[in-house]
Amino acid sequence: MAVTVHCLGVFRELGDSFTVEAPMQSVADLRAACDAYLTAVGRHDLVSVLKRSVFASDDLVLRDSDVEIPNAVSVLPPVAGG
Repeated sequence: MAVTVHCLGVFRELGDSFTVEAPMQSVADLRAACDAYLTAVGRHDLVSVLKRSVFASDDLVLRDSDVEIPNAVSVLPPVAGG
């Protein structure tokens, strides 16, 4: 399965989006595929951010336990504000 991941926040350093392709049974598998992608492109610094990030599709935040994976998602890093 191929999933396009739209980049927001610090992930924009990777460009507008990237595509991961792997057998995926859940959003947790998508997270693992993104982790592998970040490692492969040498962005180990973003792996720790990915662990604290969430995926979303349209207006729905996805949980790692969700089994329906859209063809395109956004990765939303944690933000701090004041």
